Amino acid sequence: MRTKPDPFQIRDGFLYLEDIDLQELTSHLEGHAVRLISALAVGRVLGQVPGANTISIEHGDPPAILAMMANSGCWARVLSSHELRVATLAGFPPERIVAGGRVKDDAYIRDALSEGVALMEHPDPEERENTARIARALGLTMPVGGEAPPDLPERALANCGGLLAPVLRGPPEIAIDSVWPAFQDAAVYPLRPKDMKASYLEGLSMPNVPGVELPVPAWLYGSIQRGDWVVVLPPEGGGNVDRYIDRQKTHPPVPRILVSGGHWRLLDEREPARSEVPF
Repeated sequence: MRTKPDPFQIRDGFLYLEDIDLQELTSHLEGHAVRLISALAVGRVLGQVPGANTISIEHGDPPAILAMMANSGCWARVLSSHELRVATLAGFPPERIVAGGRVKDDAYIRDALSEGVALMEHPDPEERENTARIARALGLTMPVGGEAPPDLPERALANCGGLLAPVLRGPPEIAIDSVWPAFQDAAVYPLRPKDMKASYLEGLSMPNVPGVELPVPAWLYGSIQRGDWVVVLPPEGGGNVDRYIDRQKTHPPVPRILVSGGHWRLLDEREPARSEVPF
């Protein structure tokens, strides 16, 4: 159970993310839930990870976040020509890209060789020989052997924000205008928390999802009523909000907003310009 809504802060009785008043932000959202990401929190996490790390492009982090990872010195692991393009556009130089995947078609191998990636992972000798054959045909050099830096922990950025969503029903039941999995002990913060005392809320619900037993218990910090907005955080040590929401393919994706200081912007999920910076 959380006692502090990191990376959010309470100022003068209102919930903030960096210098953004979330109550004021809701006036721009037309009632739709969004996922909030703090640029400061992302930078802090990347700065705390010792040495270089490798991130998987397949995790689907927003382009602006990938650019921050590239600028911090991370490596990228790609599994296809598309992911290779995403990595290079985000600013990962070829000397910090690993081409992985168990099944590599010839076009992907050609693209990786042409880009000059630092490493190519070959799970078996036959694939390595096929890569060497394509390299000879193109007059290119096979990447030298070696190992990529350790993978960035999958949940490293999980606590760099949270879900901002409207409440549809009041206590003891709460439903949020978004997809939400069966979180045990998720934390729900009103935008005007009266105090930091937690009450046990039976009813963080997600209807019409097979295998989900309702109500789902959650910790509520303060009081809520229909029409209020809340910030929902996964339990510490629990699931990653982005991963869980994205897995529910029957629902439209929840937009992501990047907050930096007193500025915010809706993230464009399309391929960015090379080395896109947050603001």
